Amino acid sequence: MITLFLALALSQSSGPAVAPLVQPAPAATPLVTPAANPNHAQAVALARQSITDFNVGDFGAALAEATQAYKLEPNPGLLYNLAQAHRALKHWERAEFFYRGYLRGKPNARNRAEVERLITEMEGEVYKAQQEAKRVAAAKAAAQAAKDREAARRTAQNTAAVPLVLSAQPSKGTIPAADSDLTYKTEEPKKHSHVAGITLVSIAAAMAAYAVVGFVENNSYNGWLSNAQAHSLTVKWGSQPMTQSTAEVFDYSAWAASGVAAVCATTGLIIW
Repeated sequence: MITLFLALALSQSSGPAVAPLVQPAPAATPLVTPAANPNHAQAVALARQSITDFNVGDFGAALAEATQAYKLEPNPGLLYNLAQAHRALKHWERAEFFYRGYLRGKPNARNRAEVERLITEMEGEVYKAQQEAKRVAAAKAAAQAAKDREAARRTAQNTAAVPLVLSAQPSKGTIPAADSDLTYKTEEPKKHSHVAGITLVSIAAAMAAYAVVGFVENNSYNGWLSNAQAHSLTVKWGSQPMTQSTAEVFDYSAWAASGVAAVCATTGLIIW
């Protein structure tokens, strides 16, 4: 009958160092005989290969092979092998799980005290891993909070700077403050005087009215002179006799008033 010994040598240290798997003394529980389990030979081969890979440090391969062997032939000794492989890979919770499974399958195991010590060790490692995970999460949260605060501070600075940028752009002829760091200035346009515009337009209206009156009077005086000359009469302007020169004065005055009215009207409308 082919017999496979599955007990593994345990580390005597208290730390998580991994003890190599070795072939134990021939006192362990044998696997089921080939007659009872047709997969016995394959399970034996996988278990032996698992021990070899574990001893050379290929813990991942050892874990996979021990898992396959246990599925083919569920011997409690293989649970110990699985626990050892998980422990070597620092899978603390899985190692604790398989150590406990080993003791459930072999409650009277000769290495029970050592396995219980390993369970306590795994519980400590699980606790440390949980604390480390919390520390890392807290550190990440603190870093993110600091990043958010910095982003908020920059946003506040940019928001506060917007009015300064807007006020630094001259509009409607305003000049930037004397302490502005701008490199350009704008000239303040001349202020319009509505009073002067109104005055000039009023003068223009008056001169236009005067020009109209002058043209009308000139035509009237020319008519009077023509009638008077035709009848040998004398037309007087006040106490002085009216001549053609006197009539022309009205004509020149009317034209002068027209010119002044045009200039005043144009200027007044421009500066209004």
